[in-house]
Amino acid sequence: MRPRFQRSPLQQLGDILNTDQYVKTHTVLAQNMVQPLLDAISGACSGAGAPPATMPGMPAPAPAGPPVPVKIAQLAFSPASVTVPVGGTVTWTNGDPVEHTVTSMGKGPLGSSTISAGGTYSYTFTAPGTYQYYCAVHPDMMGTVVVSG
Repeated sequence: MRPRFQRSPLQQLGDILNTDQYVKTHTVLAQNMVQPLLDAISGACSGAGAPPATMPGMPAPAPAGPPVPVKIAQLAFSPASVTVPVGGTVTWTNGDPVEHTVTSMGKGPLGSSTISAGGTYSYTFTAPGTYQYYCAVHPDMMGTVVVSG
């Protein structure tokens, strides 16, 4: 049995001949290989890391409003970029007839299982920053969540 995401040699050849697809796919792959290194360097330069989100004995922050929706349709995330406050939630809904994922580029918090047609995935962001993600099934599908703090 073939691994789930393996592409046939004919599909791979088609990807190479389709320059735009080839470049997009390999850009995502390169970002995923380089991002952990950049994260490690950034962590080493920033000292001990970020302070805890809450102090012991203090209540957790209240949820930051209703979830921000991202629709997955026609092999794209829409909108491709959203902004939420710290504590905000994004919910992805698959409107396509095929499966998708929401996967962080590099070392990040997003890692859905496969989202079937009509399924959803939600994530609550607890730290400010810019989070880039893609679909592991269709690597040319990319999006960004900006978390403001």
